[in-house]
Amino acid sequence: MDTGSRDTYGANMDLVIGILAGAACLIAFWRSSNEALAQAGFVALVAMLSVYIGAHLVSSDLMRILAETGFATVIAAIALYVRDRSPVWIGALILGHGAYDYSIGHGAGVADWYPLLCAGFDVTVGLGLIYRLSRKATAKS
Repeated sequence: MDTGSRDTYGANMDLVIGILAGAACLIAFWRSSNEALAQAGFVALVAMLSVYIGAHLVSSDLMRILAETGFATVIAAIALYVRDRSPVWIGALILGHGAYDYSIGHGAGVADWYPLLCAGFDVTVGLGLIYRLSRKATAKS
């Protein structure tokens, strides 16, 4: 067995699982109002940011914990501000978190599979929310 190809296979599967999970979440919430989607996106973003704080709590020094907490607080404050004013930015912030997962996640003390899975989820959900929240609210049936 070639462990190099197994690693590539595993990484690809992590990404595919993240994309599929993101698509499933979008499908589940698609018919919600823009306000409800923006609120759910905000809550999800705060949870995403919290994962790295938790990982640093068990694997890092105090300065990295404080830096991650400060970064998460700033992003959460921005998300809270834009949620009701321009909700499409919630999708953009989640998309940005996907880039953060992909570029920084492996050094943050999370499981090896987590950064690519989360990046796939975040990119899928972020793009979906940008698309959906940029459309006018649909009339309720």
